[in-house]
Amino acid sequence: MKRYLFLTTDGSTYDGDGYIVENCQLLGEGEGETVKEAYDDFMENNNINKEADSYTFAEDRIYAIEVVGQEIYSW
Repeated sequence: MKRYLFLTTDGSTYDGDGYIVENCQLLGEGEGETVKEAYDDFMENNNINKEADSYTFAEDRIYAIEVVGQEIYSW
């Protein structure tokens, strides 16, 4: 079973000076044999309601990143 993180570029926040900064937002994670299965798992297990204001995002701007290890290395 593979694990994926799902991100979107539909987002922005404010910097310390109050200026809008476009960013990526981590939506959650899912597991599956394929990225499609993992996406379905993500949608089901995170109770995502695409119509809710807090989760308004365009599906064509969701990116999946496969998690390949549990450790983070510093170079």
